[in-house]
Amino acid sequence: MEYQRIQIEPLKPHLGAIITSLDLSTKQYDGEVIKEIMDAYRTYQLLLFRDTILRPEEQIRFSQLFGKLETFPYRPTQIREHPEIFRLSTNEDEGYLNVGFYWHQDGSFRNTPTATSIFHLVKVPHEGGETLFANAYEAYEKIPEHLKELAEKMKTIHEGNVVHDLVITHPVTGKKALYLNLGLVRSVKGFETDERDKAEELMSLFKSILDDPKVMYTHEWKEGDLIVADNYSVFHQATETKPDYERTLHRTSILGEATLNS
Repeated sequence: MEYQRIQIEPLKPHLGAIITSLDLSTKQYDGEVIKEIMDAYRTYQLLLFRDTILRPEEQIRFSQLFGKLETFPYRPTQIREHPEIFRLSTNEDEGYLNVGFYWHQDGSFRNTPTATSIFHLVKVPHEGGETLFANAYEAYEKIPEHLKELAEKMKTIHEGNVVHDLVITHPVTGKKALYLNLGLVRSVKGFETDERDKAEELMSLFKSILDDPKVMYTHEWKEGDLIVADNYSVFHQATETKPDYERTLHRTSILGEATLNS
């Protein structure tokens, strides 16, 4: 049988691609298909797959193409037989509430942070609940030139006293990227006392950069959407869902292998 290439088209000029003509529920992926997915992942940083409603075991199987999965402790709102699924919801009986309403990259509380984050909504609200994504390469490029040298020296102290470079070199592409979690950064090393105001000013600047439409992309979820994001080069942020609608997300994530520090 002749190999059928998958369809890839850019999502936005600055971030992402849409992949169609691919059944993610399959139990076995063609080697050429895997290569195309991985090449697109490195090129576009964020991949959107349409019209794919996956059971937890199918999402796990697909996610394993990107590496070894993280696992999460069991609690009643999670899926006992699938610890690889991190379940978030606006319904307190269905998953963790009120997570990620700020620009962040997953797993920054670890010395080796999450490498890839994979998002699949299993309950899509009719209104609200969009996810914002931002290109961390572009965010670095938009730091004013007179502040770049300072930014490249800064180290952020995250929850658990884990320290990361503010500007990282991507372990695969070698490109410089902004790495930051605006919800979990406790302080900036070297700016704890006399220059705290300067650090806060810089954090405000970085937020404004990530909010820039030339850096950011707003994803309005449709049933069957699945997004794969390079966690080292893509930020994300949750938004509020309208009170009358439920939003439930299954996230899988890939263990990191790099410390991201110089």
